[in-house]
Amino acid sequence: MKTTAFVILLAGAMAPASAAQGLPDTLVQQIRAGAAGLILEAAAAEVPLLLDAGVPIVEVTVNGHGPYRFLIDLGANVVIVRRNVLEEAGGQLLIDRETTDIGLLHAVGIGPARLEHVVAGVYDDLDVDGVIGYNALRHSSFTLDYPRKRFVMHRRFLSAPDGQRILGYTVVGRMPYVTVELHGRPLLMNLDTGASEWMTIPPALTDSLVWQSSPRPGRITRNNQTGATRVLEGTAAGVFTLGPIRITEPLVYVNPDADDAWLGSSAMRGAAWTFDVVNRRVAITLGERP
Repeated sequence: MKTTAFVILLAGAMAPASAAQGLPDTLVQQIRAGAAGLILEAAAAEVPLLLDAGVPIVEVTVNGHGPYRFLIDLGANVVIVRRNVLEEAGGQLLIDRETTDIGLLHAVGIGPARLEHVVAGVYDDLDVDGVIGYNALRHSSFTLDYPRKRFVMHRRFLSAPDGQRILGYTVVGRMPYVTVELHGRPLLMNLDTGASEWMTIPPALTDSLVWQSSPRPGRITRNNQTGATRVLEGTAAGVFTLGPIRITEPLVYVNPDADDAWLGSSAMRGAAWTFDVVNRRVAITLGERP
């Protein structure tokens, strides 16, 4: 599973409204915001984390209906809902157009937490009921705990980065990016929980890596917009390092449809990831792989 299509719902994350497929300014801002607000009355809201093909899924309610299976995708900068879910749950179709339609979900419940006034892209076909992008998670801190299979929304703040367990991260196009080291070289990568693979780079970065085994034609990946794509598969030389995570000679995909690099859930599933959204810090706590 790869959700590159969800990043390009708006043509250019930082583009003016005139470039964002002709949508009104106010609607563009609502799409980029994901949700107008969050109701989190308790100290934390915890729900089971379902791992489908290795990617994190949570059960949610939409306008009180459900449950529905939504992907928690930090590699998406918009919220997405399948059309039949929008209709069944009494959502509102705001814009009907040739490309992705735009809809309104009045409330998306995640356990006792509730995202309000969620403006989303509407897809006819989707391999989950919906997608919650990083943009909609900006109202609270949260933890993706792969080993214990739980997703928690909370108000925690993290201490200053120590370069070991707690790292700073950058938000690019409403998605979180971290700097990893591979063979002693820094590489900026999106933490793309919606990708089931381990590590992917665009063709432009191929010559910047040192290879133990050069990329060769490999498997076929699929997403909802570009369809089937054959990637190259190779093994990078040296050690991959991100905080406490260290992997020797990691498997790397070279995806011709990618325009940046990302880590997928296969690289993340051995740890719990706590995001302090306000301070843009992430704590990585290693645990046993599920």
